[in-house]
Amino acid sequence: MSRKREGPLNFLQNFDGLLQTDAYAAYDRVGGPKMVHAGCWSHARRYFIDAIKLNKQDAASIRAVELMDKLFSIDSQAREENMDHAARDVLRRQKAPPLLDQIRDHILAMSKTVLPRVPRDRPAATHLRSGNDSHASSIIRNWS
Repeated sequence: MSRKREGPLNFLQNFDGLLQTDAYAAYDRVGGPKMVHAGCWSHARRYFIDAIKLNKQDAASIRAVELMDKLFSIDSQAREENMDHAARDVLRRQKAPPLLDQIRDHILAMSKTVLPRVPRDRPAATHLRSGNDSHASSIIRNWS
């Protein structure tokens, strides 16, 4: 099986669980009707980092990275405190929703001003393409 569009499409055609991917287009239309497609925060963050490398004054991309770093710090806290999965879940449910809302709002605002094919456009487009306003709750529930 290859990573080309046919491979994931055939392999995952009836999949109904959580599928976390790197936004590779081959995964866009795979899975069964109950499948939840979760993006990868590290991959999304990387595009904003690339935009900052091109323009060190890119305040919008810098802010996106700062918000994602705050999101990542939730798991850092859980690791530092040696939390089990249940405690980590509670911590995420407490701290992540406002950050996820801020990230969503920031990306939506950015999408109105960024030119197509600019590095920071890719995570914005991927998020907006999902069309899922309950994104925060599914991310918290399925965050690994």
